[in-house]
Amino acid sequence: MKFSAASDDAHARLARADSIGERVRYQDPATKDAELVERALSGERWARAALYQRHVADVSNLALRLLRDRDQAADVAQDTFVTAFETLGDLREPARVRAWLRAIAVRHVQRRFRRRRLLRLLGIGPPPGSISLAALASRAADQDAIVQLRRVDAVLATLRVRARIVWTLRVVEGEGLAEIAEICGVSLATVKRDLAVAEARVRAVLDEEEGP
Repeated sequence: MKFSAASDDAHARLARADSIGERVRYQDPATKDAELVERALSGERWARAALYQRHVADVSNLALRLLRDRDQAADVAQDTFVTAFETLGDLREPARVRAWLRAIAVRHVQRRFRRRRLLRLLGIGPPPGSISLAALASRAADQDAIVQLRRVDAVLATLRVRARIVWTLRVVEGEGLAEIAEICGVSLATVKRDLAVAEARVRAVLDEEEGP
């Protein structure tokens, strides 16, 4: 009996050591997203935690730049990961989990914009907190850049939601056109059209500011 108890205790220690090793491994930045997704699908909670920790800042910052409201951006980030973990099995290319998460986040952002519009039409609900592009700019930005960002902000407010999202993804986030089409769930032609409209509006305002 003593031998059996010692054996069981040794197995328990080995299991705990393996578990700790797994935690360390899947929190390692060198671990590929595809492997984390595979482990998460197999029920490994630490792999889910690692995916969250790795991508939550990116999703949160994207939502903030699009919504300009910290509380709503935080809600979108939370909703994005809830949706992602509920539908993780639908992810066809695990190595591209970042783009997939961004697409989910943009869908939640679009729902927020639709809700804002409905509340404005009904005249109910508190106005969303508004954070300007200037406020999100680098501290190193000079005064001229801040003024231009304020003018750009005013132009963006006049655009349709999708065009605003496309412009932000392209100009602020630096996404490629094909990636934007995937994130927004629209055709490449639609992305090009929306971007052209947004860029023309922004350019007209900036050219007007510079004068002849």
